[in-house]
Amino acid sequence: MTTLNADSSFHIGNTHSVCEDYAFANVDRERNTAVAVVSDGCSSSKDTDFGARFLARSAAEHITFASDTSTLLRVIHTAAAMAKQVGLKEEALDATVLCISAHEDLCSVHVHGDGAIAAIRRDGTVEVRNYEYPSNMPFYLSYCLNNDRLRKYAACSKQAEHIITNYTNWAEADKQTGYYIPKLPGYLMFSSRLYSSVFVMSDGVHSFQRKTEEGRIKPVDSLEVIKQLIAVKTYGGVFVKRCCKKFLNSFCADNGWAHYDDLSVAAVHFG
Repeated sequence: MTTLNADSSFHIGNTHSVCEDYAFANVDRERNTAVAVVSDGCSSSKDTDFGARFLARSAAEHITFASDTSTLLRVIHTAAAMAKQVGLKEEALDATVLCISAHEDLCSVHVHGDGAIAAIRRDGTVEVRNYEYPSNMPFYLSYCLNNDRLRKYAACSKQAEHIITNYTNWAEADKQTGYYIPKLPGYLMFSSRLYSSVFVMSDGVHSFQRKTEEGRIKPVDSLEVIKQLIAVKTYGGVFVKRCCKKFLNSFCADNGWAHYDDLSVAAVHFG
């Protein structure tokens, strides 16, 4: 039977005074299940640093690899109850969520918003799926709490174009362009027979910049960032935290890299 491990890490961006990203991971040894979640709160909505935490914890509690629309409604309503307990408005839950749910030899990844998935196959092949919203208008599950907000989003959903780009071994494989309409949730499935690890990351991977020798600031390709974030040496213990710490404190410092947006990473490993 496959042995699961999961870990997570989140970090404040250098232009933020409060980290609005959150990441959570947990393994249930008795049930041989694992969960790993990242959530990125909307900077233009108030108190989303709290909301991202509530949403991530609710997703970790409710989402399974066979989740449907009713499950996602439980996720957002549970998070809304948490927010209400501490006197926060629904807008505090304006946050993306990417959740890995693993059970024995299978895992699924649910994506609501922007960010990235990286999956490592047992033959060493790396697959990356990058989610971007050029208009910066991702769909938030919190819209399901308010019909007026849901209708407004649906009315302008054609402006909320999303681009999904797939890469295999860092080379672009295909690109899909569409519009997110909140119908049945979509998710990806991964088998431990073919894959050893699956990572989810917030859109902070798109925010890295580097300083050139001439002193200019240039963007860093998100694939180069992801390549470093999944360069795990060993998968015991807090493997994501170790890798992120080495990347941010050593590699980025040595190469003049920095991220202006918050960053969160979570992963499940099939032993």
